[in-house]
Amino acid sequence: MQEDEGWGAGDLALYWRYVATFREAASRSERLWREASEVPIAAFLADQTSPSATPSEAVWETVMLLIETAPDDDALCWLGAGPVEDLAVHHGNAFIDQFVLAGRRDPRFRAALRCAWLDGASKQVRVALESLRSDR
Repeated sequence: MQEDEGWGAGDLALYWRYVATFREAASRSERLWREASEVPIAAFLADQTSPSATPSEAVWETVMLLIETAPDDDALCWLGAGPVEDLAVHHGNAFIDQFVLAGRRDPRFRAALRCAWLDGASKQVRVALESLRSDR
């Protein structure tokens, strides 16, 4: 990612085309492999949300940008079950303040969050995010 410019419209369009093409056709492991090899934003997210990563603030900004530009509820759910879930489970304690703030302010974020499985997240993160998911 270019630090000065962030993700461009072409990057976002490529990501959403990828989502539309593969979200129903492949298993999650196949999707992750394809993301890393075909779509720059997806590769960035897979790298930054992995258990061994030390994610930067840019990963949060990218997730929020994707939530903002998601074309429909299915796409929001895709984000919730993908990068939002991975970030919550693997790095939720580091981003808990951002999760809570976004959950309180943004109904689209809450919609994505409702699709995330939080079983692997810390208890603190699960409790905070479960309360946000119930708010409509």
